[in-house]
Amino acid sequence: MTASKAAHAPPLQGSRSRLSQLVGSGPTRSQTIFGWIWLTPILLYFAYFSYYPIFSALSMSFHRWSLTIPERPFIGLGNYVWVFNDPTFWISLTNTLYFAAVYVAACLVLGLVLGTLIFSFREPFKSIMQTVVFLPVMTSMVVAAQVWDLMYMPGYGILNYLLGFVGLGPYMWLQSPQTVMPAIIILSVWKGLGYFVVLFIAGLTTIPYHLYEAASIDGASPFQAFWRISLPLLTPTTLFCLVTGSIGAFQVFTQVYATTRGGPGKASHVLLLYLYDHGFRFFEMGRASAIAFILFGLVLIVTLIQLRLLRSQFQY
Repeated sequence: MTASKAAHAPPLQGSRSRLSQLVGSGPTRSQTIFGWIWLTPILLYFAYFSYYPIFSALSMSFHRWSLTIPERPFIGLGNYVWVFNDPTFWISLTNTLYFAAVYVAACLVLGLVLGTLIFSFREPFKSIMQTVVFLPVMTSMVVAAQVWDLMYMPGYGILNYLLGFVGLGPYMWLQSPQTVMPAIIILSVWKGLGYFVVLFIAGLTTIPYHLYEAASIDGASPFQAFWRISLPLLTPTTLFCLVTGSIGAFQVFTQVYATTRGGPGKASHVLLLYLYDHGFRFFEMGRASAIAFILFGLVLIVTLIQLRLLRSQFQY
């Protein structure tokens, strides 16, 4: 009778028994406790150095928190109201949005063009060009800003010297309100373009080559193959570059601080410089914290809009 029941036992029951023998019964209670003991220092580190500063800054933004005054009363949304009523905030926001829009657009277009061009090269020239293009990314932003500051000099800067051969200039690159933001954007594009180029080259390597072979057999030109194959299948890479580039563009600070300090006037004043001034020049930590969370909300909104508009699924 027992042998008959075993012969007619469901196959799933035997599979479960074999699976339990292979996997085991899971970690024991002592192993779980031992694992949490090892994780505790790491969790405490992140809690103290990552999460505590965030909630501390959020609390500051609801207080009149000045390093020069011992009293720190709760004022609710007073700091946020003050920031939104400050004309300098809107100037800084406008300059930041202008920088982000032009910088990201230039990096995406030039990165795609250069990435496609370098991807078509043969080795070892392809690897050499990737290294050359990526070198500015590895350069310190402070050093790059100082070098470009010398190149932008109206009297003896190399850019005005070269433009003089074609009858242009000299231009007051960093001294004129009309040219200061384009000058900072050119510097920033030179510094960060290699990052986008490398990402687009990596995206191109994931596209199966047989798609291009099929397009060539069908009589498609190289431009048609790029427009119909490369560009659509690079949309995930483009979305990643757009999001990361926008996040970085809204945090523009070093090149502005190292070259113009927000001048002339407030023509190059950006949000992070506005935050820096209130936090480390005027010691108004409550207002600086409010500016930081306003910037965080702005970046979050822009990122969500980009993901909503461009996110899609691809299968090939």
